[in-house]
Amino acid sequence: MELHMGYTHLSQDERYQIQWLHRGGLSSHLIGRELGRAHSTILRELARNAGADRSYEHRTAHRRLVQRPAIVAARRRVGDWEGDTVVGQGGPARVLTLVERKTGFVRLRRLSNGTARAVSRAVAHALIDTMLGARSYFADPYAAWQRGSNENVNGLLCQYLPRAAISAP
Repeated sequence: MELHMGYTHLSQDERYQIQWLHRGGLSSHLIGRELGRAHSTILRELARNAGADRSYEHRTAHRRLVQRPAIVAARRRVGDWEGDTVVGQGGPARVLTLVERKTGFVRLRRLSNGTARAVSRAVAHALIDTMLGARSYFADPYAAWQRGSNENVNGLLCQYLPRAAISAP
């Protein structure tokens, strides 16, 4: 058995195999061993893409990755934003980071907590003047490769603003 070294995305074929092996009753450990993947990768995939009945459908999982229009990925137009939060040290505070994909324009907003309501309100207030009528496409949780510009800004933010400062009142 050879495990993938470094991180590589699950392919559509691997998702298909996960679906049928999972339906066949195999554990995440056994599925991971069969595919040469860490069992934690399989667990995350199953949890992230579970339906309401806790079932896993490979087409749904793969479609979430290809839902964003190609023009957004190409960075050819202004108005497509990536967003994320940077968690402070030892507290609930966060910094919301928003990056316009083509221009690299950055908007930052400090949040007292990371609840969905707080983040949604901050995004609305930060972008209401520029986002009227725009469609939003959300990256999957823990899928940094889907928002590369934003991850770059988060790294710079942490370089110049220590996490302890994010949590400071």
